[in-house]
Amino acid sequence: MEGGNYTQRQSMYHELGYARAVVKGKFKYLKLNYPEYAKNATLEERTKMLDDYNEMRRSFGGKAINLDPTLPFGHLELYPGGGGAEHETFGKKPAFFDAEQLYDLETDSAENINVASDPKYAEKLIEMRKELKAYLDKLPGQFVK
Repeated sequence: MEGGNYTQRQSMYHELGYARAVVKGKFKYLKLNYPEYAKNATLEERTKMLDDYNEMRRSFGGKAINLDPTLPFGHLELYPGGGGAEHETFGKKPAFFDAEQLYDLETDSAENINVASDPKYAEKLIEMRKELKAYLDKLPGQFVK
């Protein structure tokens, strides 16, 4: 646009809520990470989080989306069962709650098969972790790498 040389990107970084991802070539790597207080929340604390969230939704005429405090947190909103923005997609993918996800988009464009634990992809997983870390190192904040 400004007449300079264009350098094609080698990868793309994505971030949404508690998920960070990078797409490079035919692979997508996603890392899901919650703050320590959420990871260590007691059932009582999770219940209060969910009750407060549902009360907030009801205060403007909405309805509770979930009443089960034992469900995993959402990717976008830190509530058991996820929040309204992700309700329709919450948990519908087989590996949705896996902390690390690696997909071969060429053979699995729907992202249904998480190959992060497949030894065949061990080197690719290491490469994609490094790619994500390179982006995170340039950004403010403290997302656990």
